[in-house]
Amino acid sequence: MCHSEYFEPYGVCRLCSVRCSRKRSRIVTACNFPVRGGMNVQTNSERVKWLRKVIMELTLSRGRT
Repeated sequence: MCHSEYFEPYGVCRLCSVRCSRKRSRIVTACNFPVRGGMNVQTNSERVKWLRKVIMELTLSRGRT
């Protein structure tokens, strides 16, 4: 989505959400989150997949008005 002419690459769509953990774990946008040494990035966890699904459903529902 960051390559779309409709969006700037600053995490607006949130479809690139990943789970990052180092000292603590959190969901972040991969397109603009800085990578650090020792970081563990999960791209396909159940929570990340669920979150992306919800985000896509909300995005698609905006066009049905």
